[in-house]
Amino acid sequence: MTKILTTLTIALLLFLSAGLTANPSSAAERLGQLAEQYVKKWFEFDPVYATEMGNHSYDDHYPDFSQRSFGKFASALRDLRRGMNAISQGELSVEQKVDFLTLQGSIETQLLCLSSSPL
Repeated sequence: MTKILTTLTIALLLFLSAGLTANPSSAAERLGQLAEQYVKKWFEFDPVYATEMGNHSYDDHYPDFSQRSFGKFASALRDLRRGMNAISQGELSVEQKVDFLTLQGSIETQLLCLSSSPL
């Protein structure tokens, strides 16, 4: 079930980030950049998942399930969360606010999963 929700979240983020700059504002542009960074960091952390999602840039990488890797990913997620907190939601359209909340929820979910990991 988690894998299905994760896949749907990534697909939604990729789909929505493509439209974030239709009427660009600095907040919308920043949101699009953060969405792209999120997907990139996630794929770097889990290259097998990247391949499952059709991104073959990581085919020659193995997953690293070390504490260091988990910590590095968590740190990147916290940086993304700080970036999200700096975005003025008042500058976003209704659709972009939905994108914002989707990305924010994904970041928080990943951080929660990492904090409850046995590593």
